[in-house]
Amino acid sequence: VQGRSMTPTYRPGQLFLLDRHYYRDHPIRRGDVVVVRCDDHTMIKRVFGIAGDSIWLLVQPDGNKIERYIIDPAMVPRLQRASSRWDIGHLTRLKIPPGTIYLLGDCTEASIDSRSFGAVPISDILGAVSPLRPGTGPVAVRG
Repeated sequence: VQGRSMTPTYRPGQLFLLDRHYYRDHPIRRGDVVVVRCDDHTMIKRVFGIAGDSIWLLVQPDGNKIERYIIDPAMVPRLQRASSRWDIGHLTRLKIPPGTIYLLGDCTEASIDSRSFGAVPISDILGAVSPLRPGTGPVAVRG
């Protein structure tokens, strides 16, 4: 693992097993941790949404960048009322397209994920992640 985007679940330097064949026999599910190839980067992320899911986002321009926040559907009416009175950004509903998944890092403030690059084709999944020793910190490999 490199970077903090999956902390506290996976920490920088921690090793994991990558099962490249898992999804041949299993469906992709919300909550799965996967390794994907996105552009020229290989990254570990959690599946937040699958094809057909709807996700509410609060989109806020901030200088020369745009922040996107996942919104609990129960909060949408309240935020719609607030956005009619104040400039808090705009709410948008995203439907995950067929053949794609929506990915988030567990540490959302340190993660570049689908909020930045959108839904990812299922064909970009390299495999399912399993920790070498669940519940422990970085794992040392001894020879």
